[in-house]
Amino acid sequence: MSTIRGITAALGLLAFGPVHALDLAEAYRLALATDPSYQAAAARAAADEEGIGIARAKLLPRLGASGALRKMWTKREVSGRSLPAYQTNSWNWGVNLTQPLYRPSEWAAYQQAKDLARSSRMRLTDERDNLLARLAQAYLQVLDVSAQLNVARTDLRRHQAVLRQAKAAFANGDGTRTDVEEAQARLDEAEAQVIHWQGRLEIAQQRLSLLIGQSVRAAELVDLADRHSVARTVLARQASAWVEEALQVNAGLKALRAEVEAARRRVQQAWGGHKPTLDFVAGYRQSSSDSEITLNQTFKTGTVGLQASLPIFSGGGTAAAIRQAQAQLQEAQFRLDARSLEIRQMVLDAYTRVRAGESEVKARRQALSSARQALTATRKGVLAGTRNTVDVLDAEQRVSEAEARYADAVYQLLQAVVELLVAVSKPPEEAIRFVTGVAAPDPAPDS
Repeated sequence: MSTIRGITAALGLLAFGPVHALDLAEAYRLALATDPSYQAAAARAAADEEGIGIARAKLLPRLGASGALRKMWTKREVSGRSLPAYQTNSWNWGVNLTQPLYRPSEWAAYQQAKDLARSSRMRLTDERDNLLARLAQAYLQVLDVSAQLNVARTDLRRHQAVLRQAKAAFANGDGTRTDVEEAQARLDEAEAQVIHWQGRLEIAQQRLSLLIGQSVRAAELVDLADRHSVARTVLARQASAWVEEALQVNAGLKALRAEVEAARRRVQQAWGGHKPTLDFVAGYRQSSSDSEITLNQTFKTGTVGLQASLPIFSGGGTAAAIRQAQAQLQEAQFRLDARSLEIRQMVLDAYTRVRAGESEVKARRQALSSARQALTATRKGVLAGTRNTVDVLDAEQRVSEAEARYADAVYQLLQAVVELLVAVSKPPEEAIRFVTGVAAPDPAPDS
């Protein structure tokens, strides 16, 4: 794999000069600042936090004031005789205080608002974790495709050299037209492979660029080809332990559990429509010439008491609201059950891919070593007269294929490790440090 990394570095320096290294941690910070899905989740969390204050306000005292100033014209008639008209100024003002004492629907709505806010916070965490999974997939894909492209370019240069040798040998009478045609055919296939991987690399770079909000080239990324050893740390725990941890701490599941509680509060809120309400009320009012029978009189009135309300009939709306809320509660519970199964399967799939990937990386590394040894032996065979140039080309092709498959196996393994860490809601910074070799993650606490 050091050969692949060397080719990557050399091509980057020759083509672009010195470049700024973009590691996975920096890429994640850029994505976090620009990703619209994460920003939308953050806005939703902020909105639901304000919902708590809105719901709480309905349980707190309400104080209001009102007043009026009017000019009144009065014309009187007594026993059919008109009396002189007169006018007067009328005014009044007052303050009113209401303190809810028993409002079951509003109390349930307040608890529901807190559950929804908790769900949104967990959704934000889940979106943060999913962003890491998407970013790691794009980042590793660029590295993988870049490695494949570098192998294809190496093949291309080798076949170009072989074609030149074949043509020179044919011109000198030491080769045949068949040798030239075979070399040309191999070169054409090599060129097609380079074109194929160039297109794939451009697409992969575009996907990563969209995630981090800036243009990026493969040469700028920090290679992670030597980090396949992290699989041993992951496999030190049984799959069942990873599943249990994921079911306890996965942020998406926590969000759904909060939504179940919110749905349960919604049922309580609907039942509150059948229950009475009780408020403490108080007020103070002053008025002058407030009506025809109080002309030129000023009143100062204070009130204090309890106000009750009992619903009797609402046209069946309350009963329908209860049934609706109960159905929504069942929906939330089923969604939680379904997501729990998905998380369980996700963890098992990722764990299996890590286990199989570790074995495959070992096998691919051995296959690459064997291919290189075979190439060395074939070249010695040419000197001894037991092998020919075609045999060397075939051996070199097998080395190239082994290098490409080894690189792909390493990056697929790392992707599975990231997905497993995301499933257990490992903080992204900690997961990145683990994958890139700075620190290993601690088991998440029970919750």
